Amino acid sequence: MNIPDKFKDLIKTSSEKSVGTVIGEGIVIENATITGSGVIRIDGRFSGSIDLDGHIILGETAVVSGDINAESALFAGKYDGRLIVRNMLHLAPNAHVVAHIETDKFIIDEKAVFNGSCNMGSSPARLESRAAAKLEE
Repeated sequence: MNIPDKFKDLIKTSSEKSVGTVIGEGIVIENATITGSGVIRIDGRFSGSIDLDGHIILGETAVVSGDINAESALFAGKYDGRLIVRNMLHLAPNAHVVAHIETDKFIIDEKAVFNGSCNMGSSPARLESRAAAKLEE
C-alpha cells in the first residue's frame, strides 16, 4: 500500500519514520487489548480494542473489529466498530468501514466504502475525553 505524502507526515515518530508493530497477514488475534504509543500496522485479523497514542494503518488484507482510539489512521482494509481519531482519518480506495467515527479530519478516497455515522471537527482534547468515556463503557 502506498502511503500518501500528506499522511506520511502524521505517522512520523520522534526518531523514526517506520512502523513499530506489525500484525501480519495470516495472523489472527481475538478479544485482545492493545495499548501503547508509536505506529502499528495490521494486515491480519484483529478483534478487541486498541488505545494508541500514535498512528494505525490497516493494510488491504486487514479485517478488524472493535474500538479504536488513535492519533491518526489510514485504512485500506475492513473495519467494524467505534473509531476515535484525534487528528486525521484517511480511507484508501479498498477500505470498507462500518463504524461510528469521531475525528477532526476525514478523507475518503474514491471507491472506499463507509457506512455509519461520523462527528467531525472536534478539538483533540474533546475527542480524547470522549474516547476515555467510551472505552470505559
